[in-house]
Amino acid sequence: METILDIRDLCVEFKTAEGTVKAVNNLSYTLHKGEKLGIVGESGSGKSVSSLGIMQLIPNPPGQITNGSILYRDKDLVTAEEKEMEAIYESLKLPGRATAGSAGYDFYAPDDFVIEPGKTIKIPTGIRVEMEENWVLKCYPRSGLGFKFRLQLNNTVGIIDSDYFYSDNEGHIFAKLTNDTNENKTVELGKGTGFMQGIFVEYGITVDDDATAVRNGGFGSTTK
Repeated sequence: METILDIRDLCVEFKTAEGTVKAVNNLSYTLHKGEKLGIVGESGSGKSVSSLGIMQLIPNPPGQITNGSILYRDKDLVTAEEKEMEAIYESLKLPGRATAGSAGYDFYAPDDFVIEPGKTIKIPTGIRVEMEENWVLKCYPRSGLGFKFRLQLNNTVGIIDSDYFYSDNEGHIFAKLTNDTNENKTVELGKGTGFMQGIFVEYGITVDDDATAVRNGGFGSTTK
């Protein structure tokens, strides 16, 4: 089975005024084509930092990958030259509207994905969105996939707030999709295939709104 991602002894540290913080310590796992992997842990356990490390998005300073290897299709991202990393990100297709009258911006699969009947996968889009305050990006499955396969987002509608762009996890958008078919159909998404659409919506607030909290995480962070 083809290996897509192979992590070996990954360590990430941050230099702070109080000393060195070990955010990720000797993390290892392997992901093969067609497999799903869930990383579970309490707040502050290193889930977001490990993902940012894999994508080479740890801010340096203060963060740094101090040990380990990250093999993506046999290429070590830790030792890759900057131009090689740029080429990987340049290969991502940016969301776009299909026609002048389209409300939604289509998000495209960064790789090949297969979703068996009743199964769920989490797709990293590699995309982050910056928008004005009082705007929100609402994400839905593409209409054709929902119609043919009953493909659904697990949170029904993805809500990307304007301050998500500035959160600790850098605001990268993930999509969790379930093939809810009742006809035993398998969903096959080829690299570059549109699978989700995002619609920008302006919203209002009440006259007595007094929200002042600042987001510092991703999904669920505003209820902590």
